[in-house]
Amino acid sequence: ELKDLITWVMGFTCKNFIYAPHIVAQGRKLTIVAPTKMTAGEAYRLFLASLSTLGLTIVPQGNIVKIVESNTGKHLPVPLFKNGAPDNTDQLVRYVMRPQFMQAEALAKAIGSVKSDPGEITVAGSLLLIVDYGSHVRDMLSIAKLVDVPSGSEGVYTIPLQHADATKLLP
Repeated sequence: ELKDLITWVMGFTCKNFIYAPHIVAQGRKLTIVAPTKMTAGEAYRLFLASLSTLGLTIVPQGNIVKIVESNTGKHLPVPLFKNGAPDNTDQLVRYVMRPQFMQAEALAKAIGSVKSDPGEITVAGSLLLIVDYGSHVRDMLSIAKLVDVPSGSEGVYTIPLQHADATKLLP
């Protein structure tokens, strides 16, 4: 049960967890099969993945960790990233992306294919404001690197003439 999972994680993280009564009252259960020993970091990532399968996420606030519905969590103060990629975890994060070569709307459509159900991509001028699981944001960044590139042949070029009259070359 979810309550047992939270107790297990609290035992090795020494963090304080809070959640609304309806979170555990729904009787959510899951099965975890872990055939090998894990480090504390691996176990915590497993905990985050388990929560995401239940439609839940965490919102850290100092030494307190709130467990909330993922759709609610995207409106709360989740970790903010402007540079570098977030951890490859199932924790909601907020990411600010500034396209270099593409229009923000076009890039939003391109990366939207890997957005999770609770994820959200908002265009704000020339920026993209993304709220999604860290693992999904990393996938979005990978796609952005592939598509947000300068076009190869677009542009205005001049060719200096050496032995001809430019007016005679016009059609």
